Amino acid sequence: MRKKKQEKLEAKAKKKAEKKRKILLGILCVLLIAVAGALIFWFSPRYFLKSVKPESVSKITVFNGVTGQKFEIDNPTDVRMIVENIQNTKMRCYEIVLGFGGFSYELRFFDEKGKEIITPLVITGDRVLHKGAIAYEGDLEALKGYVKAVQKVKFPEEED
Repeated sequence: MRKKKQEKLEAKAKKKAEKKRKILLGILCVLLIAVAGALIFWFSPRYFLKSVKPESVSKITVFNGVTGQKFEIDNPTDVRMIVENIQNTKMRCYEIVLGFGGFSYELRFFDEKGKEIITPLVITGDRVLHKGAIAYEGDLEALKGYVKAVQKVKFPEEED
């Protein structure tokens, strides 16, 4: 009788241990999938404004973080050049940023109804662009140069 009871207890303990092992294995699989997904997200190249047709952007408002000037770019050729430049610039995640210091330009994109199309893009250097809390790295010199040229047309009296 005692032996049967002991066998039942051992079988019960074995089932419990097996159940714990399956749960831990499931949790481990979920964690591995999450880490793999995060790594793929982090290291995959990004192209911004890919779903936006350049002709659907009616204006871009630009705030210069250095001079404090705010201006609009509404010339269709200028808007198209800027949107296409951003669309063709390969970006990679650089770092997660919870607030940052100075910046060169903040770009906001609007459709013909005046609705903002995407989260503002903030350029903080020749290679770093912020969208939300993530900083991305890519070659932004041409974009910065183009925005700067438009700013000089709007504010010809300003010097660098």
